[in-house]
Amino acid sequence: MPTCPSSVPAPRSSRLPALATLLALGVSTAACNNTKPGVAEKFPFRDAWRTEIDTDFPYLDGDGKAQITSIIIGGRTFSDNFANRGDVIVKFTGPDNRIKVEVRRFTFAPDVDGAKAEFDKLWLWAYSESPSSPKPPEPDDDSLEPPPDPADESLNCENGWMDGCGIRMYYYGQAQPSRAGADIRVTLPASYRHKVDIITEDNAFDDDYLDRGNVCVENANQSALSTTTESGRVYILTSRDLTPGPLCTPAQIEACETWTDDNDNPAAWHPQCPCQSFGSLNLSTFDAGAANITADIPATLWASMNLKNDDSPEAAGDCTATIDPALNPEIDPTTADVPYKTRGEINHPSDAAIQGGGFNIQMSSAQCAVIAYTEAPNDYVGKDNSTDQPEEVRGNLEVCSGCLAGMTCEDLLPWTK
Repeated sequence: MPTCPSSVPAPRSSRLPALATLLALGVSTAACNNTKPGVAEKFPFRDAWRTEIDTDFPYLDGDGKAQITSIIIGGRTFSDNFANRGDVIVKFTGPDNRIKVEVRRFTFAPDVDGAKAEFDKLWLWAYSESPSSPKPPEPDDDSLEPPPDPADESLNCENGWMDGCGIRMYYYGQAQPSRAGADIRVTLPASYRHKVDIITEDNAFDDDYLDRGNVCVENANQSALSTTTESGRVYILTSRDLTPGPLCTPAQIEACETWTDDNDNPAAWHPQCPCQSFGSLNLSTFDAGAANITADIPATLWASMNLKNDDSPEAAGDCTATIDPALNPEIDPTTADVPYKTRGEINHPSDAAIQGGGFNIQMSSAQCAVIAYTEAPNDYVGKDNSTDQPEEVRGNLEVCSGCLAGMTCEDLLPWTK
């Protein structure tokens, strides 16, 4: 019979079996070590990835016009509910006209049965109305059966994906427990070019289990992609086909690249050329966040960048903001000697093109700080052992080309496998 988790922490990664293992072994920890007589100690549990949505995604109509132009994935706690508090992975690697949403729930509980009971109350919320201030389903009894759909069935994105749909979690109860949430993984068509907003916060209620909300995006090729996090890690792997204007047609891009002035002189990306809808990455933290953020872009991309750590100069000095020197950036001289702040442009196409134009990349971290973190239940260091968690300085910002080459989100965030 397997032993119960000890109240004295064992070496990291050996203290607590994963939830799937506990379920397979039939272990109940309810009668194990108590912190007080009659009060069971709680431990972190995490479920397996489960597919919640796999449905049609009518991105373009028969004439090639976009029917879906924005998606919101994740969100901060709202009305004591609707928080995912976990990792968000978005992959633009799927087939046309299809979306897949997977979630992996987590919580703190005294035993497996307690964790399962919490998981049963955590439901995916995917609706097209007010993603930032969602309306909870109204329970019609106290049985906590699966929550009913809102009265307007047409708002439910699971019944057919619509423009502006939001993907969040909903706890079916009076208030979402402070340590319960879910990781979210979304696979979208590789052809999707429109707006995506990603929002997540840390699962950091317990100082002994500071599970940071990380974000990873694969094959990003959007007109506008934003991420807002707390103190996790952010990785953006852009498409090698990324252009300054992701919504522009190949013919428009070619016309801008080969544009000539009235005297037939080369004038690439002249303001009168047909593609003027530049794309953007906006990667930031909440007010108290200290995140490490990396974006890997094509070396040939015309792009303008503004990277900054917003902490005080004394604190921010321990962090760096870097545009890969191999990109041969033209650095704004006012930031040339500031390690935690840099502005620059790469591949400016011609004298006719506007300065500071092209694909726009904004990165900011509110703080530069030493951040403790625990990525998985198996790494739990035990109650009253918060100082045993690993730490690293976060608030570092980087734009590179090739530094993440050949990697997937699972490589970068291996605990998400």
